Amino acid sequence: MENKLRKLLEQLQDELERAEKVEPESRDLLRDVMADIHTTLERSADGEAPAADDSVKDRLDQAMVEFESSHPQLSFTLERLMESLANMGI
Repeated sequence: MENKLRKLLEQLQDELERAEKVEPESRDLLRDVMADIHTTLERSADGEAPAADDSVKDRLDQAMVEFESSHPQLSFTLERLMESLANMGI
């Protein structure tokens, strides 16, 4: 499951780099959330129970809504990322 999540993060990073006309604040929001998820995965790999605070979920949800009309592929990847996190209990 973690491998799938890591692949989704890589895909999101690639899509973000290719996306045109993304506001700097939105780009920063996604980068911050991705960094938080990477940190959560590293803790999980070190044997800690995977957990993310509610702000990560809230920010992912905010980004998904924000990109829904302007960048549907980014929004779709964010939705898949949220589902993967939920399936991992994060």
